[in-house]
Amino acid sequence: DALKEIISALPQYKIQMVSNFKGNLEIAILSKTDSMAAFAEEFHEAENTPPRGFAFAAFESGANALLVYSVHLKSNVGGISATAPKREESARQIIDHAENQRLHYRSQNMRPSVLVCGDFNTDPTRKEFHVDHTLKEFVDKGFVWSFRGIARKNAITWLSNGRYPDAVFDGFLALPAAGIDISRSVVTGTERAVSDHRPVSIWVDMPLGGVIP
Repeated sequence: DALKEIISALPQYKIQMVSNFKGNLEIAILSKTDSMAAFAEEFHEAENTPPRGFAFAAFESGANALLVYSVHLKSNVGGISATAPKREESARQIIDHAENQRLHYRSQNMRPSVLVCGDFNTDPTRKEFHVDHTLKEFVDKGFVWSFRGIARKNAITWLSNGRYPDAVFDGFLALPAAGIDISRSVVTGTERAVSDHRPVSIWVDMPLGGVIP
């Protein structure tokens, strides 16, 4: 119903994928253009099995492929140290999946770039999260955090409820192909009455095949 309401206001967008995980914390991907492939997967069982999974969609722009992962990683209920291993396991599984997808689209003579986006539930700008290596898992594999070099005050995406401080939970991790330019993130300064999470935007410039916003 929420997605239908969004589309009623933005009719140029279409639903590419909606997850069907256990519970009610679903994730989705909407776009103006049709995807080449779209599906959702639950995370696999592991020593620290994460909840939920990811939604995935691949978009074509000329010889370029944009591989998009939408995520909502484990919350911090139970404490950062206790929940970080589940987020880190999520990161490893997404990285492995993305590498397989990159190999697949390269075999189709395409140049794949990867975007992982959503609520990571970890904030590298706060010292409490230094025990959480979720984003480091991605960065060590070549991904770039899209809030790099941006002042924390301009990167706040989760607004405090009075119990916890504001946080930089949402955003993008990008692994662009050579020649593909992916911008830094921009946060829209909405109020908590709208949502406790603020919208985050990014631009992917694919000069060999146009621009996909």
